[in-house]
Amino acid sequence: MPAIINTSHLILISDGIPTPSGAGISQTLANLLDAYPGSITCICTADENTEAYADRLPAGIARYETGPWKSWSNRIGALLNTYFAGKQMQWMMDNPLALTGLPSPGDSLVMVSTTVAHKLLVAWQLLQQGYTVVPYFMDDWMAGNTLQWQHKKQRYSIQKIVKELLSHAPAWLMISEELQNTLSKRYQLQPKPCLVVHNPAKPVDDAEWQQEPTGIHNKDSYPIVYAGSIWPMHAEALIAVAAAVHLLHSKGMAGFELHVYANPSHWAQYQKMLGGPGVQYMGWKPYAEIHQWLQQGWLLLCTASFEEAHLSFSRSSVQTKLTDYMTVRKPILFVGPAESASGRFVETWDCGFTISTNNAADIAERLQAITRMPQQYLRKSINAGIEASTTFSKAEVQQKLYAFLEKI
Repeated sequence: MPAIINTSHLILISDGIPTPSGAGISQTLANLLDAYPGSITCICTADENTEAYADRLPAGIARYETGPWKSWSNRIGALLNTYFAGKQMQWMMDNPLALTGLPSPGDSLVMVSTTVAHKLLVAWQLLQQGYTVVPYFMDDWMAGNTLQWQHKKQRYSIQKIVKELLSHAPAWLMISEELQNTLSKRYQLQPKPCLVVHNPAKPVDDAEWQQEPTGIHNKDSYPIVYAGSIWPMHAEALIAVAAAVHLLHSKGMAGFELHVYANPSHWAQYQKMLGGPGVQYMGWKPYAEIHQWLQQGWLLLCTASFEEAHLSFSRSSVQTKLTDYMTVRKPILFVGPAESASGRFVETWDCGFTISTNNAADIAERLQAITRMPQQYLRKSINAGIEASTTFSKAEVQQKLYAFLEKI
């Protein structure tokens, strides 16, 4: 357990109440903050469901209003939601933020880690009230965002809000050095003290995981396991891996398989593009159980899109699943652009193989080549386990984060 640190009350602004059973930001924040040595208050909207997960982070809740302008989840909404979002931001700035029960600015610290525009605005409003706000960006969702609105004859935008949060923060938290450098350059900011923070690896308790890897795998079976959400920033490269498995099966190499553990709605959306020989949908598994299913894999798959529309995500985000994968001491297979932050992570820690093409035939060829690399497979398995139990262990990551926040 991390040493107890005299840390201020933490006011957390995120996409929801953090929970290990969530995805991305939610899961990472739950794993980072479940041993926080102070009290936590989560800022939520008036209508936000805070009881969706029984294992959510224990925290107080303060709520705020977002006004009458709501997004629509239909085809008309796709055309009008940007307009609605601007009107919502304008309404929130025209109506002073009213949050009851928050400690004073001198007794607390605000951490904002969100991809929701109006939650970023709440962080900015707290900054105006004298609170110290530390941003924790986990990807570059702001890139190319053109959301603007009017307030008291002044023009505001998401870009202005992000710049002011970064420029007034005493320090930053980032998911990668790539993202830190990108934001410093875009907003023309001098570097601040910055801690790169990843999702901590799950502690290894199961005696089965203590077995030494051998570098030898069943030569008749090569299951590639993908676990997690399938968002557009993942899908295109995942589809390419599925196509490679289909191709290998067409050539009589039925040992290669792709097992997908994902939310049923995500699978339903991409089933027609992923389904085929050798690809199996394995359902959704609770976070507490997923590691035993990962253990059955030959390679553990992480993907990032090659498409221009998603390159800002690919280049900046180190995906949560990487440290979860490292826990089970199986090599990671990363498929995505060469400049991806997740791919660089895999290469830096030598914990897996990277493929920087979405050509199915090339991926199929590389998969066959990996089967002929038992020494490399063994080395990467061992490295994954070592780093998961040291550099990225929960105790180590939490201790560094809490100490960094305490200095602020």
